[in-house]
Amino acid sequence: MLTKKPLIVLSSYIILSASLFLGGAYLYEDIIRNSLTQSMANTYLKTLSQLQSYYAKEIVPRAVNVGIELTADPAAEPSKIPFPATFTNKFGNHLKKSDLQLNVKLYSNYPFKNQQDRVLDNFSLEAIAFLQQKKGSSYSTKQDIDGGEVMRVATPVYMGESCVNCHNQKQYSFDQVWKVGDFRGVREVTIPVPKHSLNSKIYALGGLFALGSILCGFLIVWPVVAKLNRTLKALKVTSAALMHSNNHDPLTGLPIVKLCRANLHQEIQRCREEDSQCALMFIDLDGFKQVNDTFGHDVGDKVLKMAADRIKGQMRDIDTPARVGGDEFAVLLSDITAKDTMEIASKLNTALASGYDIQSDKIDTLSASIGIAMYPTHGSTPDTLFKQADTAMYEIKNCGKNNFALYDKES
Repeated sequence: MLTKKPLIVLSSYIILSASLFLGGAYLYEDIIRNSLTQSMANTYLKTLSQLQSYYAKEIVPRAVNVGIELTADPAAEPSKIPFPATFTNKFGNHLKKSDLQLNVKLYSNYPFKNQQDRVLDNFSLEAIAFLQQKKGSSYSTKQDIDGGEVMRVATPVYMGESCVNCHNQKQYSFDQVWKVGDFRGVREVTIPVPKHSLNSKIYALGGLFALGSILCGFLIVWPVVAKLNRTLKALKVTSAALMHSNNHDPLTGLPIVKLCRANLHQEIQRCREEDSQCALMFIDLDGFKQVNDTFGHDVGDKVLKMAADRIKGQMRDIDTPARVGGDEFAVLLSDITAKDTMEIASKLNTALASGYDIQSDKIDTLSASIGIAMYPTHGSTPDTLFKQADTAMYEIKNCGKNNFALYDKES
């Protein structure tokens, strides 16, 4: 066969190889497109969940404390603020109208009165039924809508403490008693799937490739794959940046207190297993209010940044400094004795009491009051250690400031 018709055999081999190569490239790109789209959808859903949680924990209680009521229909009741779920839904509508072209929505089988006329499609009904049974899962599918391919991803929404307090009011309870962790509904994001980069021109080149050389396939497919890989790397960088911003203070760059608490919880478990110690410091800058009042908040912010840098300068790699808020900081010292903790506290006290040169201003009126609590001597939980360190810090402030001390239950 090879001797009689070598050209036909060789041409058939090249055409088959080219077809398999281009077909494989098309399928690989399809996998990458789906993976990228799924990852982006999960990132947006997580961000919206964090946004709703922050709104429920930080904004709603403050509004309620000043007498502002909540509503499921802010358009009809403009003097009230929206419920957390309603607020997140409105933000989802904003995303839909933006360049992102996302469609984010919330729905459940317990709709508010102003949502009772909405019609759920098969995917929405299936998502509710599936996520009610599969706690913590997600539900997704790809669909063709208006000539374009989209991915729909749905995740469950559970009742938090603030949600329970609100929904157990008669007008929002839907004739049942809600508990923390109950399934409330579904958050769904619809996101466009990127179109295939391989078009008719690419296939034409593939025909030439079949007649010429199989190496042309690499020239066609490699740029597409490289572009998709760059997009995936960029998405990972964006996700990492988003995660960092959610866990770090924007002014000082230090971890926020939530991350410090989480690390303290893990450190306590490690200390319990290894029979070792750790320490928690609570730091308050003495005289910072006078700096703000005298020099202004811009200078005050620069002082806070310098103070944060000085705190970080005294830390080991295994320690966790954090900003609590205002002029207060916390420091978790891992695997350390009381003696070594006091030495670090002394260095911190000296560093924070040194002068602060801010442009033409010389500030030498600041100092620090540092309270310290040790595990397991002063407590065995993060809440207890934070409380004891805070108490010790206030004892220092009451005794003249600019000092440090361990918590003393007798004081």
